[in-house]
Amino acid sequence: MTRAQYNWFATRTVVLVKKREGYQCDGHNICKRVKEMKKLLVLCILVVGLLLGCGGGNIEVERAAIGETIRGYVSSYNASDFEECLTYFADYGDREDALSMLAFFRSRSSELTLVDFDLESSVAVEGSTARVPVEFIVMGERGSQWIHLKKVEGEWKILWEQFWE
Repeated sequence: MTRAQYNWFATRTVVLVKKREGYQCDGHNICKRVKEMKKLLVLCILVVGLLLGCGGGNIEVERAAIGETIRGYVSSYNASDFEECLTYFADYGDREDALSMLAFFRSRSSELTLVDFDLESSVAVEGSTARVPVEFIVMGERGSQWIHLKKVEGEWKILWEQFWE
């Protein structure tokens, strides 16, 4: 290495000078950049960790919660517990009207039985909404219906208006 190359290298090398507060760079912005890069690296690691923690297994949890909502509705409907049944619905408007409607339909039908309810492949979750195809038997007749759900305060609820269409 020639003297000129050495001088060029030496002037661009970070020289640490001990000060009262600690070590500080002497005349170069390299230390500031290194500190900024370290902060950026830590921030990136945190963001990636949060994304991996929130995304990966969440769909299975959502599917299970959706299944519990639908099963809970059917169970409370069959038991004629309309107060409980209404807790599985969202956007039902007037509470008394909704309770009357549930009681009316229950009095005119037999028990509701779920036939095909495949949560693994058929649940379509898009953000805070979901759709599930459900096959059932009521009064000896087999039927099918798409159940639309919405997440309300962390819980899946069946959309009232779309349920009766």
